Amino acid sequence: MLLRARWLAPVLLLLVAISSSAVAQSWKYVPPADSPIGVHMAGLPGGAAVVLYHTPASQWYLGLNVSKNIRIGEPSLVFRNADGSGVRYSLKRELIDIQFNPESDASSATIPIGPEALELLQSAAYMFFLTGGAGYAEYKIPLTGSRAAISRALDGVELDRQAEEDDRAHTIAQAASDEAQADARENALSSAVDECDRLTAHPWDKNATAPGVAWDDLDGERAVAACTAAFDQGSRHPRVIYQLGRANSKIGYEHAIVYFQQSAWEQDYPAAFYNLGYLHETGLYTPQDTAEAERAYRRGAELGNVPSQYKWGRISFEAASSRSQRLDAELLLQSSAVAGWPDALEYYGNLLTDGRSDITNPRMGVVYLTDASDNGRAGASYRLATFHRDGIYVSRDEEQYLFFLKRAAEQGHSQAQLDLGS
Repeated sequence: MLLRARWLAPVLLLLVAISSSAVAQSWKYVPPADSPIGVHMAGLPGGAAVVLYHTPASQWYLGLNVSKNIRIGEPSLVFRNADGSGVRYSLKRELIDIQFNPESDASSATIPIGPEALELLQSAAYMFFLTGGAGYAEYKIPLTGSRAAISRALDGVELDRQAEEDDRAHTIAQAASDEAQADARENALSSAVDECDRLTAHPWDKNATAPGVAWDDLDGERAVAACTAAFDQGSRHPRVIYQLGRANSKIGYEHAIVYFQQSAWEQDYPAAFYNLGYLHETGLYTPQDTAEAERAYRRGAELGNVPSQYKWGRISFEAASSRSQRLDAELLLQSSAVAGWPDALEYYGNLLTDGRSDITNPRMGVVYLTDASDNGRAGASYRLATFHRDGIYVSRDEEQYLFFLKRAAEQGHSQAQLDLGS
C-alpha cells in the first residue's frame, strides 16, 4: 500500500530550495513545542533538510527541498565521510512523495527511512539525494551537527514512547483495578441479595430464588439487616423491596407498607399485592380500606399469585350475583386449592361439602379438607372428625373420628379440646 506523507508538505514547503553549492550549516534539534506540527525534528536551520518522527505511522521521514522540475527514476541517498568514503542507500521510488508549491517555486520530497539511514545521517559528513533516471539531479546536504541533533530527536521519541507505554500500563492497571472493584461490589451485592432471599423469601412467591421461610419461622431482625444491606448496596429489584417489606412487617415497623406499595404498584411484583391487600383489609399500618384491599388482591390474582387468587376468588364468590360470576370465582378458588394454598384447601373443601359448588361433587371436598388438615388447619381437622363420627361423605369410623379430633385439638381447635375433655 502506497504510504503518502502529505501531512509533512506544509512544513517542507516553508523550507528554502537548496543547490549543490549550499553553504554548510549545522543541524539543530527542534522540540515538539517549537515544531510546526508538534513532533520531534532535527534539521538545517535554513530549511534544506529535516528528519522527523511521525507517531501515527510509527515511521521516521527525511524531508528535502528540491527543484520544481524533479523527476524520480531510481532514487538513492549517498552518504560521504570526510575521508571520501561513502555508502549508498537505495530508496523505493513508489514511497517518495513529491509536492510542488507554486508560491515558492519549489518542491518537497518526503522519504520514509529506516534505522540504517538514521545512523548514516548521524555519522556521515555529507548526504547526496540522487533522483536517478531521465532528468537526473543531485542534491547535496551537509550533515554538520547532525549526530547531536538527530540523537536528541531519537531520545525525545524514545522518551515519548516510554511515556506512552507507562500511560498504557497505567490505564490497563487502572482498568483492571476498576474491574476488580466492580467485581467486588457486584459480588458483595450478590451475596447480600442471596442472604436476603435465604432469610426472607415467601414460600408462595413464584419469583423467589430461595425455598422460602414461613411467617412463624421468619427471624425479623436478621431479615431486616440482610435485605437492608442488599438495598443499601444498590439492589432495586422488586423481589428485594418486597422482602424488605416482609422483614419490616415481621418486626412491626409500619414503614413496611411503603415497601409493599413500591414493589406492587410501582414494579408490579405479584407476591407484594397479597401482603398489601392484607394490610388494607386488616387496617395494619394503614387505615382499613376494603376497596384498596380488593384492588390489590385482584391484581395479584391476575399476575398468578396463588394467595391472591384465593383471596380474590373468595371475595368474588361471596359477592357474586349470578351463576357466571360465581363460576369464575370458584375457578380461582379451585386453582388456589389445587396449588395447595392451605387457606384455599380449607375454604374450598368446606364450600364443596356444603354443596355450594357449580363444578364438582361434595365428596371432593373431603379430599381438600384432608389436605388442609395435613397443612395444620384445625377447622378442617375438626370437620373431618365430625364426618367420620356421623358417616357424612365417608363411612362411620370411630378410629378416624378420634384421630382427627385429637389432631384438631392439638392444632388449637377449642371445641375439639372440649369434646376430648368430655
